[in-house]
Amino acid sequence: MQINFFSIGFNTVTLTAIILALGMLIDDTIVILENIERHFFELKKSPMQAAVDGMKEVMLVVLGGTIATSAVIFSMMFVGGYPEKVFRLLASALLIAISVSYFVSVTLIPILSIKFLKGKEKEVKSKWESKINQYMVSWLNPLKNIYIEWIKDLIHKKKIRLPVNIALIALLNYQHKDYTAY
Repeated sequence: MQINFFSIGFNTVTLTAIILALGMLIDDTIVILENIERHFFELKKSPMQAAVDGMKEVMLVVLGGTIATSAVIFSMMFVGGYPEKVFRLLASALLIAISVSYFVSVTLIPILSIKFLKGKEKEVKSKWESKINQYMVSWLNPLKNIYIEWIKDLIHKKKIRLPVNIALIALLNYQHKDYTAY
């Protein structure tokens, strides 16, 4: 079965859906874990306090993202006709997986992070880690500064905004050349 608009097979769509689902499943965990690590390493809190504060800080934001994603997937269950038959089981499985993912990320991940962060306060980077880190920072900081200046120019200079947006739209149009012949 071919999807006529993009000339791609049904298996390609299925594999893409599976890849997207895997990304959605770990997203909640990554957001909460990154925030816990920020509280631990940057704000110098104890593992327990970092886990509690880090989770509380982003819990509602992650819940909002989970609810929004679930609402979109839930609506796929009621489109009617053949698509409903195809997507009903997939959507219900995704809803369960996303709900479990949120539950795990707000309960199990903070507990595990406490266990794994204990003893990390005293951990010193090796000589190689320090050199690699220093090299990456020295190489990436100028790129970051260029990017920040470019974004500031786009925000503050109205004359640049329209041509940049037109150029980006043109690039999107150029991107849709027939690369699907494989």
